[in-house]
Amino acid sequence: MSTAVIAHRSAAALFLFSFVFLVLLVFSHLYILPKVTTVEVAGSMRNAQELREYHDSLLKDLVAKEHERNMLVLPMEDSAYHRLVEMKHSQFPLLVLRSSLEQTARQLLPDDSNVVHVESMRYTPGEKRAELTGDIRNVGSRSMTVLAQLLEELRAQPFIADIASPRFRRVEDPRLGPTSPFTIRIKLL
Repeated sequence: MSTAVIAHRSAAALFLFSFVFLVLLVFSHLYILPKVTTVEVAGSMRNAQELREYHDSLLKDLVAKEHERNMLVLPMEDSAYHRLVEMKHSQFPLLVLRSSLEQTARQLLPDDSNVVHVESMRYTPGEKRAELTGDIRNVGSRSMTVLAQLLEELRAQPFIADIASPRFRRVEDPRLGPTSPFTIRIKLL
């Protein structure tokens, strides 16, 4: 028997097998596989392709939410935070002014540290101005002299551009004795 005769006799069986197999594959693809591979996720039925798309969309949402969370939790990565830090560093450090004032007051009268009493210190960063309000006390009738010395010492500080001279006056306080109240307006460099 030749191969042509074998092929001719088995052609009908092979065709019938192929046709039945094709019909079963199409039937399973259209009816059986969708029922087996479709699952309910987030309230809707999804097949394998829709699940891949849904997974990709969830990953994109997750990355976006993590980025948003990091901006809230880790503000150091934000450019607005960097601008605020630069603005802070460009401002004059108010503690330097306060410590310089205290050091100057100690140098005026080393024996008595309670001479210069500062009630308030206001700082306007945009204008680079500071305003000190307080009084000179515990030096008797020399309060205006000590105030003048304080102004001269402050003018000698390297970070002070200008000082508006306060009104020199002496006030008799029944509890403290003679005091010289002052409001010193300082323009900083």
